[in-house]
Amino acid sequence: MKKISTENKENQKSIKKQILIITICILLVSLSLVTLIFSVTSITTTTATVEEMFGEITTTAARAVENRLVATKSVIQELGTTNRLSSADSTLESKKEILNSKIEKFGFLELSVTDKSGVDLDGKSIAEEEAFKRAFAGETFVDHPVPTEDGTASTMYIAAPLWKGGIYDTEILGVVYGVLDGIYLSNITNHIQIGKTGKVYMINEHGDTIANTDQNQVNTASNSMTGAATNKDLKKLAAMEESAVNGTPAFGISYYDGNAQFTQLVPLEGTDGWALGAYVDKSEFLGAIDLTIVICIGVSVLALAMAIFIMIRFATRLTRPIMEMEEALGEIAKGNYEVSVDYQSEDEIGKMADSLRVMIKTTKDIIEDAARGLDEMANGNFDISPQVEYTGAWEKMETAIVGIIVSLSNTINTILTSANKVNTNAEQVFGSSKALSEGATDQASAVEELQATVTDISGEVDHNAQNSKEANQMAQIVGNEIKRSNEQMQTMVTAMEDISNSSKQIKNIIQAIEEIASQTNLLSLNASIEAARAGDMGKGFAVVANEVGNLAKESTEAVKTSEELIQESVQAVERGMKIVEDTAAQLLQSAQKAEELSHHIEDITSASVRQAEALDQATRGVEQISCVIQENTAMAEESSASAEMLSGEAQTLNELVGTFKTKHI
Repeated sequence: MKKISTENKENQKSIKKQILIITICILLVSLSLVTLIFSVTSITTTTATVEEMFGEITTTAARAVENRLVATKSVIQELGTTNRLSSADSTLESKKEILNSKIEKFGFLELSVTDKSGVDLDGKSIAEEEAFKRAFAGETFVDHPVPTEDGTASTMYIAAPLWKGGIYDTEILGVVYGVLDGIYLSNITNHIQIGKTGKVYMINEHGDTIANTDQNQVNTASNSMTGAATNKDLKKLAAMEESAVNGTPAFGISYYDGNAQFTQLVPLEGTDGWALGAYVDKSEFLGAIDLTIVICIGVSVLALAMAIFIMIRFATRLTRPIMEMEEALGEIAKGNYEVSVDYQSEDEIGKMADSLRVMIKTTKDIIEDAARGLDEMANGNFDISPQVEYTGAWEKMETAIVGIIVSLSNTINTILTSANKVNTNAEQVFGSSKALSEGATDQASAVEELQATVTDISGEVDHNAQNSKEANQMAQIVGNEIKRSNEQMQTMVTAMEDISNSSKQIKNIIQAIEEIASQTNLLSLNASIEAARAGDMGKGFAVVANEVGNLAKESTEAVKTSEELIQESVQAVERGMKIVEDTAAQLLQSAQKAEELSHHIEDITSASVRQAEALDQATRGVEQISCVIQENTAMAEESSASAEMLSGEAQTLNELVGTFKTKHI
């Protein structure tokens, strides 16, 4: 038996690696999700807490600022309802005395009243100031700080209507105004503390900074809303400030000078669109959370390391017996059943090893039994049976082996019986083939005589066909000659018709000449009469007339003679025409008869040719029959020899089959 070793460490590591990788992935995903959920939850909760806290702080700060502004407005409003300031009877000194008492008490830089044109007690005009315009319209107005020209400081106006007689809501005689230092609003916001890094600031409706711990930003009217166009970090802050100045509170994380900050902005009531903002560094609130997340990650890494260590030990114990069985199965896959599995345990893997050992033993026994049976069958012994129990799927193999044994035994017995029959039939075939060979020889002689006779008849038919072809050619020549003669005769008939027509025309001409001769004779008679009347002078003319008369008579006689001759010619032509027509008709009939004769001869020639072809085919058929008979004769002789050999082979087959030991069913 081959001892299973654990040399294949790469395969052993493979399943271990898979277990470790899967475990690590599950742990990583689980720890990452826990850490992520914890982090997100902590940050979300903290952010919500900060937002709530900031909302309360900024609302409180806004109310404080609003109260301070209301208090300052109340001072100015009180002055606006002071009769001594609006009365024309009050002296300049008394008015300044009242105003100076308020300056010292409330920290104004300047405090004065103006007339309707905006000129104050010192002759200075503030008619162009927004505070004057709004106050003269009946409103108590606080203007935002305005930087000085050099940008080192800022001031702000606060103004209220100056009522006639000190009675509110009567005639406005001018404006009471005060000038405050630009740091006035910053002093309010600077007293509000938020954590360690928190600050509070204010902006006006345009986004300009009007209160800040850094007064320089107030003096320079720093504006995040306009700065966002060139600084991307300010876009989030600018959006929140714009929302606040439009009356909607805003909260979020903004960035300023590279620092992330929690920022809250709320609108200030009673102002011209101002907003109060508060911010604190994000790290101040989330620093503890960041530390907690780091600690959580460290604990997760430690837990992961411990889990990996435990899984390595577990995977080693798990994979060692699996690798042993895997190597055994590898040997079995190669056909080697001389293997053993030593691992034993009460767990599932141990039961797997027990099952594998049983499978190896069962399979080995069945293979050895099948090999023994095949060796017996190779030695010609089919009288065998399985010696071991075939269980499970092996039962099909047992059934197949037994079926093969029975089938081969039956086949061999059938072959033996068939061999005996083949031997008997071969002897019968030998006798029949011999008789067939002799009969085929006689048939070949008879066919040769028939072939000679058919050849002679074929020669005579070919000769007749040749003579018929020559007669047909001669008949065609005669027919063609008769046709040409008929055509010549038709030409002569046409010529005779032309002669007859010419004779008729000559007759007409003679008639014309006869008429001319008659007229000439009449003219000659008239000339003679006229010559007789003329006497001696007409004698010469009378002689001429007499000669003309004689010529006319001769012409008449010649015409009559010509007419008689032409008449005879016409009659002769008509008789010739009749003879020619009769001759042409006879030639036409001869041509038709010659053509019919040519057709008959042609039919005889075609029949002779067909007879010659049929005889030629018959000759070829007889030749084929002769060849077939000769082949049959040769095949009969070969069949006789094969039957004799088959008989010998059947005897040999009987002897070979007799060596097998078959199973009797």
